[in-house]
Amino acid sequence: MDFGVQYINLETNEITTFTTEEGLAANDVYALGLHDGEIFTGTSRGLTILKPQAESDKNKIQWTVKTIGRGQGLNLLDFSENSFTFDRNNRFWAGVQGEMLTVMNELEIDSTTTSTNITGINILDKQLKFFYNEVIHSKRAALDTIWATNSNDSIIENKTEVVPANRTVEGIEWKTTEGPYDMPVELTLPYTQNYLSFEYNGVYFSNQDQVYYRYLLEGIDKNWSPITQEKISENYRDLPPGSYSFKVASKGFNDVWGEPSSFNFTILPPWWQSWWAYGIYFIILAFLGYRFHLYQKGRTLKKAEEVAQQKELAQAKEIKKAYAELKATQTQLIQAEKMASLGELTAGIAHEIQNPLNFVNNFSEVNRELIEELKEERAKSKKERDEQLQEELLTDIDQNLEKISHHGKRADSIVKGMLQHSRASSGEKEPTDINILADEYLRLAYHGLRAKDKSFNATMETNFDQKIGKIAIIPQDMGRVILNLITNAFHAVQERKKQGKEGYEPTVSVVTKKLSTSSGAGGIEIEVKDNGNGIPKKIIQRIFEPFFTTKPSGRGTGLGLSMSYEIVTKGHGGTLKVNSKEGEGTTFTIILPAKKATKKTKTAKPTNP
Repeated sequence: MDFGVQYINLETNEITTFTTEEGLAANDVYALGLHDGEIFTGTSRGLTILKPQAESDKNKIQWTVKTIGRGQGLNLLDFSENSFTFDRNNRFWAGVQGEMLTVMNELEIDSTTTSTNITGINILDKQLKFFYNEVIHSKRAALDTIWATNSNDSIIENKTEVVPANRTVEGIEWKTTEGPYDMPVELTLPYTQNYLSFEYNGVYFSNQDQVYYRYLLEGIDKNWSPITQEKISENYRDLPPGSYSFKVASKGFNDVWGEPSSFNFTILPPWWQSWWAYGIYFIILAFLGYRFHLYQKGRTLKKAEEVAQQKELAQAKEIKKAYAELKATQTQLIQAEKMASLGELTAGIAHEIQNPLNFVNNFSEVNRELIEELKEERAKSKKERDEQLQEELLTDIDQNLEKISHHGKRADSIVKGMLQHSRASSGEKEPTDINILADEYLRLAYHGLRAKDKSFNATMETNFDQKIGKIAIIPQDMGRVILNLITNAFHAVQERKKQGKEGYEPTVSVVTKKLSTSSGAGGIEIEVKDNGNGIPKKIIQRIFEPFFTTKPSGRGTGLGLSMSYEIVTKGHGGTLKVNSKEGEGTTFTIILPAKKATKKTKTAKPTNP
């Protein structure tokens, strides 16, 4: 019994058997020879060359099998036993048929490739042929078949349905045909015709029994199919709608793959998935949405009308009651408006108060830690105590207490300033000598600053117009305004004095004067001027905003000028202006309407922004 050739891998102890099924010329082997890594096998039907292929995994060897017979020029096929040898010119010598000697030169690799034709397409396991009208009539006479009277009908040729071009068969459409096998061009199939297979053939003039194929369907297959000698592909079932390209390539005896041939086709989606179906869906959805919108809008309007009617009825019932209470609540509404405006400043108040409170909390926590450390030191024996460390701890605690006191007073000043800004005034104007009032607050502000800083000195200049006399103002409110402006002026010159500029003399002046016009109407002007550093142009427009201040952090609440502006403009119907030049100083000017008064009069209370 003949078993072919067996190859034993000594590294893996695996045995590989080659027979005619693996490409061996015959299973009876009479001669074997190893040359340049190739195994030459002599059989009764020709020569087979086994060649291992280089692989990344050395334990798995792939083989190529080539058989040389009469088709390759070997006339005598029956090799003698153990008759192989190679000479130094790489020529192959072998005994054939017991007595003759065959000489073969070194083998040359045949790299010739040829084309592969796609010969047909099977739809739903039925082979279809496609013809173009101009071609089908020219072939009529040559075909041995029975044709229908109507040339547009399908015809049967050797049990194969022939489909003429330029018509639709069960939704199958194409433009024309091409090639020797009349394959359709721009073929489109309905979604129901999605069960396909393809036929093909490689053009080789010799060794047809050693032609191999591989194929893939782009859009479905990721890799080439396993190599096969079958001339028909597997069935592709339930292909989804889309465009596809079927490709097939072949190789012959020389083991060289040719360029793949391709066939393109398209499977159409069902009508409910087509673009025009989606357009209809969109129109229907838009229509339903619009109708639902109109329905909801009608319900909403109707409900709104009902609510409005009920509200009008309720309001009508309350009108009498509201009118009776209007005068009684007028004063309360004015105060409520003031408190509402105060509420708008809440965020700024919280921000301003949060900083000193944070400092108080932080320094308190530090003092607690220092006291604990001092206790630990005091707990030691007298010899072990570090007196210098204790003194340093006490000094740090004392300094932190000063900072806590400073920031506590800072928070207190903010609260007092806010209370002063929001405190309701009597609203009664009194005949007041503005010169005496201005002079009083000028000296009060100066001595107040001197009490805090003994080194502070400034020149005070006054120029009061005695023609003014007494005018009708709210002395408490106007006194706050003048005191605030003068205090700011002293702070400005104090800051500039600290800069140590030689020859600088801090000066604050207060000037009053009576204004007159051609119509006889006049006014009172109060001017507070300093020669401090001045206010930068970029912030001067915000000078009257609540909580805005030009003073260093920790000094001033930013409410003084805002309060002053409210008192002058809304409480007295006057104006408050500012004029400043950087490096020269700032001037605040109050202009009040000149209204002499002989008795107390009431005026509207100022409201805050």
